[in-house]
Amino acid sequence: MFRLHKKEYVKITIDGKGLKLYLALDPKDYADSTFPIDDASDKKMYQNIPLVFKVKSSISLKRAKVLIDDLMKNKGLPQKEVLDIPWSKQFLD
Repeated sequence: MFRLHKKEYVKITIDGKGLKLYLALDPKDYADSTFPIDDASDKKMYQNIPLVFKVKSSISLKRAKVLIDDLMKNKGLPQKEVLDIPWSKQFLD
């Protein structure tokens, strides 16, 4: 779970071979988009982070990045440069 000052923004869970992202975005804003999202606001645990997005492929990973960018902009959170560090390389050598 990712929080800032007790406010939840993102929760990531493992779902089979993929991930589920729960984001603090309104699912209604993405109802007519190409993003296959679900609404989890009916569950008390996810009321603050109701938008559910499943990440299972490279295209869904790109869409997840767009949703996270939208979240950062909507909540006024500063986004710094994202570094591409090959963390797994140290284990392969």
